[in-house]
Amino acid sequence: RNPSYNSTNLYIDLAVGYIWRIDCNNISGAIGTLTVQNVPSTANIVSSFLLGVIQGPSPASNYLNWSAMSNVKWNASTGAPTVTTTDNAVDYFSFTTWDNGTTWYGTTVGQDIK
Repeated sequence: RNPSYNSTNLYIDLAVGYIWRIDCNNISGAIGTLTVQNVPSTANIVSSFLLGVIQGPSPASNYLNWSAMSNVKWNASTGAPTVTTTDNAVDYFSFTTWDNGTTWYGTTVGQDIK
């Protein structure tokens, strides 16, 4: 599925699906906000989704500003991921929440997947 987005916000709708793929060749501007919609609100439910990021002609950090997404936490020792800089390379990231979507924990699943 392709998520919706504008120049500042990436929208993931869990009512539609849990596997997403965004093509940075179509993004103009750095998206710095992640909004996840329809997160199950039942207590003690873990929710996750997978996001594939197809790199554009510049590094995806020019398109998805992971550091600005305050509701996403990454590994403390590495911080936000360093993305593959090759045009059309695909990086995959997993996001999980334990608090009904208040905080998302991001993990790099694979990079430069061809």
